[in-house]
Amino acid sequence: MGELVATRPREVLLAGLVPLILLAAFFPFLKPGYDPRGTLPDSTPSNQGFDAIARHFPVNAILPDWIVVTAPHDMREVESLAALEQIARQVSRVPGIASVSGITRPLGDPLTEATLAYQAGIVGDQLKKAAGEAGASNPSELTDGLTQLGDASSQISNGADVAHSGSKQLAQGADKLVDGLTQLSHATSQAQGGSTQLRDGARALANGLEDAAQQSQQLLSALQLVHSGLTKSLGCSLDPVCNQSRTGLQQIVTLVESELIPGMRQAAQGARQLADGTTTLASGLTQIDDGMKQARAGAAKLADGQTQLADGLGKLSGATGQLAQGASQAGSQIGAETTKSLDGLSKAAKALIELGKAKDGPGAGFYLPPSVLKSPEFATVSQLFMSPDGRTARFAVLGEANAFSQEAMDRSHDVLAAAQSAVKATALASAQIQATGIPPINADLQKYSSRDFGLLAITSLLAVLFILIVLLRSLVGPILLLLSVVLSYAAAVGLATLAWQMILGSSVDSVVPVAAFILLVAVGSDYNMLLMMRILEESPDGSREGVGRALRMTGGVITAAGIIFAGSMLAMMAGTVSMLRQMGFTVGIGLLLDTFVVRSMVVPALASLLRSGIWWPRLRRRA
Repeated sequence: MGELVATRPREVLLAGLVPLILLAAFFPFLKPGYDPRGTLPDSTPSNQGFDAIARHFPVNAILPDWIVVTAPHDMREVESLAALEQIARQVSRVPGIASVSGITRPLGDPLTEATLAYQAGIVGDQLKKAAGEAGASNPSELTDGLTQLGDASSQISNGADVAHSGSKQLAQGADKLVDGLTQLSHATSQAQGGSTQLRDGARALANGLEDAAQQSQQLLSALQLVHSGLTKSLGCSLDPVCNQSRTGLQQIVTLVESELIPGMRQAAQGARQLADGTTTLASGLTQIDDGMKQARAGAAKLADGQTQLADGLGKLSGATGQLAQGASQAGSQIGAETTKSLDGLSKAAKALIELGKAKDGPGAGFYLPPSVLKSPEFATVSQLFMSPDGRTARFAVLGEANAFSQEAMDRSHDVLAAAQSAVKATALASAQIQATGIPPINADLQKYSSRDFGLLAITSLLAVLFILIVLLRSLVGPILLLLSVVLSYAAAVGLATLAWQMILGSSVDSVVPVAAFILLVAVGSDYNMLLMMRILEESPDGSREGVGRALRMTGGVITAAGIIFAGSMLAMMAGTVSMLRQMGFTVGIGLLLDTFVVRSMVVPALASLLRSGIWWPRLRRRA
């Protein structure tokens, strides 16, 4: 190899760079794995348990993503629950999501009964049924009934007017009757004391009392008819004015029937017996006096009752007049309005039924009645998906892919973005939304690992470059050595990606690239530094013969050291933990590439081609 480097450096350099570049081309396809299950064989009890769960339960049932919503207020109310359902709906639409479980969908599927579309469909069915029942009945019956109500109300109003006038006359007559009976009673008392011409007066008194009793009986019949009509009227029972008038009328009927008429008839009977001579003067006058007292007392009560009745009937007349007018107007309009209402009910029912079919469309809003929020079932679900104070809610998101896969990690960003966008312009617009679980944790781990790896790579390369510059006292040589080490590392990881990820179908563990970088950069820089120090001794002027001698003198030792180190790393492949096997393979192959390709071909070929330029600016200062 020393002779080839000295005589044909370009061919040797090309032969070394081509395989390194080809293997390094697979490096960008590396997708580090974060699945601890993949580091163990499938026969381990833990992986067998995972397989059993996967066979009998939904995918990732024990490894869901978690969406955590934290609000400044209690979310156990209608508007906030609708916003939570909006989050679940948006997240469920993310590609790769199998189901979303939460307070609004405990089993992972939307609650059909809680959608506005479903509830609208129920209302539509009820309206359709109501429209059918209303259409089956004859609207003209309602019109006729209202017309009859108007006629009856008019008759009540007219009767109330007449009763009002008659009540006033009756009250005036009752007042006169009280005065006349008082005078008559006084005269009777005088006659009882010794009137000698009592017979003719008694006959005239009997005739007058009988006429008054007969007229009072006619009045009683009329009052009883009016009272009977008001008693049968439901509207009079609901109207306080009519109800008061009916009560007063009942009192008047009772007074006329039980006191006034019996008293006048008793007095008339006593006067008639006295006139006919069928009784003694004393007993006749006593009977007349008792009857007149009863009649006078009843007439006095009658006067008071008639005054109250007159006032009540006056108000009743006005109220029934308005009722008659309203009933007449309703009767004239109800036919047309009923027809329009039936058409409107049919159209509304049809529209709501159509809306009820769109359970996944724009009308499929979410609504839980406030009564449901107080139910025991809601309280049970709240314990699973809500904090005791109602200010924190969570959703369990089950993905279709392996929870530890790169696909799941990429999907976790989409899930969080969908949840955050779902609450805009809702009751939870100010809520804080976060994601956790295996995929989000691995996504964060990947993010920070990539950042830390970049920082680690830059720091270590700068440190190695500084040491090489100090030892070699040049810039070109240390830079070329560092680039060769980086190329060797990229080739080793590219080969691991090709073998494990593309051929064997197993992702490369995330620890492997980082650890391999530290080991390969350290060991590769060490081997190359030993070679370059020997080249500096054998060929300070950049002669190719000196480069060949330096390679012959160091080749055996460095190659043996590389083989021993690579062999010990490759021995790790005998284990069962895949991460260690991948680590041994990657570092072992990298050491062999560095030993037989980079250190034996690339570095000495560059030194032969560049000659003394590889030591710039060291030799210029020496000159």
